[in-house]
Amino acid sequence: MIRFQTIEPKAAPKLAPQPRPTRTIIDRLADAICEIAGEQRPVTTQALLDRGFREPVIKRYADPARALARRRFNKHI
Repeated sequence: MIRFQTIEPKAAPKLAPQPRPTRTIIDRLADAICEIAGEQRPVTTQALLDRGFREPVIKRYADPARALARRRFNKHI
């Protein structure tokens, strides 16, 4: 006589939470500010527009990005 073995369903493995984006808009904006300042150019809205940022993004995130850029910026002479 043939007997079939019942198989218990395996518990689904727990998935790790999805990683956050590696760089936020504030990080990218702060990097652009550091690059512009490192080139001895004034950091203006137009300079950031030339780097590909849109004006509403610049207006919204300029202050935190400026603070982050001040902490990061090291000028090497």
